[in-house]
Amino acid sequence: MTHEETLVFASRLLASPEQVWARATRLSGLDAELGPWLSFGAPPDCRDVAALLARARAGRPPRAVLRFAGVVPLVAWRIGIERFEPGHFVERSPFPGLRVWRHDRTVRAVHGGAELVDRLTFEPRLSALARPARALVRALFAHRHARLVAWWGGSRLS
Repeated sequence: MTHEETLVFASRLLASPEQVWARATRLSGLDAELGPWLSFGAPPDCRDVAALLARARAGRPPRAVLRFAGVVPLVAWRIGIERFEPGHFVERSPFPGLRVWRHDRTVRAVHGGAELVDRLTFEPRLSALARPARALVRALFAHRHARLVAWWGGSRLS
C-alpha cells in the first residue's frame, strides 16, 4: 500500500509578486523553469495557466507533454486546474503512474520581493515507485527553484 507524500519548495525572489506571478503562470515561464533539458508542450491556444483553466472549464482539458531536449516526449497527461486566482493556483491532474498528483503554487509579497512556494502532493500507484517518485519530484522542483533564483535573484528557503 502506498501513501501520499508532500514535498514543499520555497524561494525568496528579488522581484515584485506581480512580476513573479506573471512569469510563473505563462507557459514560456514554465519552460524557462524546466530548461534547458526539459520543456512543456501544450495546445497552441494555451499560453498561460488561465487559458488551460478556460479549456478545462469548457469540458476540454488540455493535453500537456513533458519533452526532453524539446522533442523527445517523456510523459503526456490531461491538465486539471482546480483553482486559479492571483497569487495562487492548484493543479490536480491525472498523471501516468500516480494515483494522486496535486501541485499548489503560491506567490506572496514579502519584504524586498516575493516568496514562491510549490507544494507537491503525490502518490505512486505502486509502493515500489515511492522512492523513485520522491527523488524525481525533489530533483525536478529543486531544479525549477534554482532556475527561479538564477532569473530573479534571491535564495532558496527550502
